[in-house]
Amino acid sequence: MNVATPQMNPILTEIMQNAFALIAEEMGVTLQKTSYSTNIKDRLDFSCALYTPDGQLVAQAEHIPLHLGQMTAGIKNLLKTLKTPVESGSVYMVNDPIITGAHFPDILMMKGVFHQETLIGIVANLAHHVDVGGFAPGSLYSGASEAFQEGVRVPPVRLVRKGEFQPEIMEFFLCNTRTERENRGDCLAQVAALAAGERKLLELTGRYDPAMVQSAMAAVISYAERRIRAAMEGLPIAEAAFRDVIEGDGHTSEEIPIVVKVTSGPGHLSFDFTGSSPQVRGPINATFPFTLACVAFCVKALLDPTTPANEGMFAPLEVIVPGGSILNAAFPAAMSNNSSILGLRIVDAIFGALSQIFPENVTAASSGTMNVVTIGGFDPARQERFAYIESYGGGQGGSKGLDGMDGVHTTTSNTRNASAEAIERYYPITVRRYGLVDNSAGMGEYRGGLGLFREFEFRADTIFSLVSDRKAKQPWGLFGGEEGSASCCILTGSNGSETVLPAKVTHAASAGSKLYLATAGGGGYGSQAARSAERRDNDQRNGFIECLT
Repeated sequence: MNVATPQMNPILTEIMQNAFALIAEEMGVTLQKTSYSTNIKDRLDFSCALYTPDGQLVAQAEHIPLHLGQMTAGIKNLLKTLKTPVESGSVYMVNDPIITGAHFPDILMMKGVFHQETLIGIVANLAHHVDVGGFAPGSLYSGASEAFQEGVRVPPVRLVRKGEFQPEIMEFFLCNTRTERENRGDCLAQVAALAAGERKLLELTGRYDPAMVQSAMAAVISYAERRIRAAMEGLPIAEAAFRDVIEGDGHTSEEIPIVVKVTSGPGHLSFDFTGSSPQVRGPINATFPFTLACVAFCVKALLDPTTPANEGMFAPLEVIVPGGSILNAAFPAAMSNNSSILGLRIVDAIFGALSQIFPENVTAASSGTMNVVTIGGFDPARQERFAYIESYGGGQGGSKGLDGMDGVHTTTSNTRNASAEAIERYYPITVRRYGLVDNSAGMGEYRGGLGLFREFEFRADTIFSLVSDRKAKQPWGLFGGEEGSASCCILTGSNGSETVLPAKVTHAASAGSKLYLATAGGGGYGSQAARSAERRDNDQRNGFIECLT
């Protein structure tokens, strides 16, 4: 029996905010536990969220920061494209980057939650599938020049229609991929996660009444907006600009500028990306929601890290991105590798500008790329095609009072590395070495973090793609801090010949070949001369850094 509807107050708002967040978290646990691919069940490359009936973000689990803005725009765009209202019992599926704001491997699924035939909320998830077709295994072809080369493009369709599974939709999708078993299992896991979210929201509605739940959704969104606006009231009057670059797009090594001007004042914070590169030929372009997500991450991290991740965060933001630029590209621009590099470079540029306004609140440059490796081919032992994908962290930039962390994903990325045991069990790949790169940190009063390395040996003929950066332009330091080390990738053929690979490449390799990847270290913060004796001693004791005396 429903209790009387309580009036919203700060205590009840906090209770409901945590209840909504728990729904998103439980969806995430369900997705992880029921998925098939290493990329989802081990690396956790997915996000889950709860929305109002009109598509406003209520709560997103602590999964991938970049998905915060992408999913928010994706759900709104999906609702706009539907020719009929959201149906009870239906699961909608889409991966078109123009709708989702992501890239083709990210499959967005959505389900409406109904109470007595009334739509009371929407549950959704976004998961990176190991392969969705296209030119190269893993669907992250470094040489792509248009969307049509990157994989199957799924418009909004109903994978489940009014409670009835639609097998022809699933088969159409699967017949365009290399990894049918993993893709099928991961799709069904996404559907199961939506069912878990639906069940938990209905349980919450049963404890209160639908009107109260709707009021609570509005209250938590308003609360997040008030917190961001309150934090902005103390901003100084200032203006700062910063320019960073990406080292080519996979077709050329020419530098691609990312430029941002930040303007702040009491109650005001704007980001103007005018001057950034036009959209490029290679697959590192992005849509506006992608760029907005990067800005939202920086604002949340800088002003109020504990602000609830919901729609209210976005209302105070002023973001200017010229149409047709690499940050707001038009179809059919290639976008498969945008999250691997562009997202982190946007954050680097924003932090570089903000360091001039808030010198004690930002980090030096981190590794600056997710260092994505995709490996695919035919597994003779299993007699099936395979696709392995992994993104690798690096060194975090140092900051006031803190050394950067070693070998971690930073800023907009939050995935894990798959264990060597999982890789060797599921793929014809042997992990020969895995560790931290000695002396890769940018030194300073607070050093950057160390990069990491991994070496694979292929047990079958493969095609691999590398999506990396910071090979020529190392992660910068702040206020006298030194640069972090550069990234590198070396292919050793089965005959022992070595080839130093470019940062972005798709390449064939025979069985017995080895691939070595080392990621960049983080930049240092402050002069190394000011580094404490205790920190120097720790550096030497750990054995990773040769300290200057």
